[in-house]
Amino acid sequence: MTTTNDGPLASENVRVSANVPAAATAIHASRGAGLSGGLVTWPPINTLAQGAVQVDTLVIVASSVGLLTNSVSVSGITADPDLADNSASITTTIGVASLSALFATPSGSEIQAVRAEWAARNPSSMNATIVQTIQTTASGVPGVVAAISHTVDGFTHYGAVFVPNGLAAGTAPIIMYLHPGDGGVSAPGPDLTSIVSSLKGLSRDFVYVLPSFRSESLKMGGTTYLSGGPPSPWDRDVDDALALMEVVMAIVPQADPSRVAAIGYSRGAEVALLMGIRDARIDAVVEFSGPTDWYDPWVQGIIAGLVAGQPANRAGLDVINQRFIQPWAKGQVTLSAMRRELIRRSPVLFASSLPWTQVHHGTADATVNVSQAQSLIARMNALGRSPPVFEGFLYSGGTHNVSTLTGSTQRMRALVESLWP
Repeated sequence: MTTTNDGPLASENVRVSANVPAAATAIHASRGAGLSGGLVTWPPINTLAQGAVQVDTLVIVASSVGLLTNSVSVSGITADPDLADNSASITTTIGVASLSALFATPSGSEIQAVRAEWAARNPSSMNATIVQTIQTTASGVPGVVAAISHTVDGFTHYGAVFVPNGLAAGTAPIIMYLHPGDGGVSAPGPDLTSIVSSLKGLSRDFVYVLPSFRSESLKMGGTTYLSGGPPSPWDRDVDDALALMEVVMAIVPQADPSRVAAIGYSRGAEVALLMGIRDARIDAVVEFSGPTDWYDPWVQGIIAGLVAGQPANRAGLDVINQRFIQPWAKGQVTLSAMRRELIRRSPVLFASSLPWTQVHHGTADATVNVSQAQSLIARMNALGRSPPVFEGFLYSGGTHNVSTLTGSTQRMRALVESLWP
């Protein structure tokens, strides 16, 4: 909207306001304008000189099809000899609602395009270096934890590997631990202790690998290592994890590259699923309480809320909202590009490529709705997957805390033991 003072005098205390139609939601206004009762009002302009121009913007998202009329008006305390040009309106025809187009069922060609993109990526690493080692005990298991620096996609990345004492060369399967949240990992610390505690005491020991993700930290022995690159929750997280896995296969002599499992929690659960889909070297995936389907009605409601200005309040979603959802809502990202972001974060669309998989989810999970697990379980059932190749467990009353998923750790242990007795 452009306000021009045609004179003959400078205008004082100029106020610009615009209506928000009932069938629309305002998601952005310039100059910190405020919304009240369907009216957006910009801060007053103290003085608008003769011939001066003020440009303001208002972005709204239509919630239904049909005609949408916007009107804007301007006023000031200086006498105006011509009031006829102090208001204007525009009517726009809204076609198919944007959210409906965004969440239309992905086509086979769209899914295949994402597969082709993944195949073209090169998540291998360069310049791998062990930058720190610490003798430690994780959940009663003595060993050495090492911080590894390497380069992925031109960015410096950090991760940790824990090698229990006494392992012979080439004998230990690799356990990839994909962490929850967006605060990075710690080793020694709760992350390492958690995964070692879950698997210790089986018939063999493992090499444990803990990647951080882009823009996250690895904390080790009072030192914080920050991985580079812009954050890319769930998508480039997979590249970072696969690159670190290759480093461990190459430089840790105790590791057995032919035996790998990915175990993830919450955000990391989806990363684990996508790792299993993208890399055939991964024998099994165990996921706890993770997202699987970005076309699910629960996710649709979250994205509709984000478009309407509601906070994300979930790990990773702030980044997706800022980098993709809001720019798409403002017309700065195309519909096809936005759909690709959802597709590449939906393991359920690529479920046919999953290895042995075990799913754990609580029915009372308020962070990641149980419908996410149900979507993947339904897809795997439709593919004819059954135990032990696929197992899906829903825990009545279970929350996002794995301790409420009674028996889940024991089921994971049984799967790992059956893979590598």
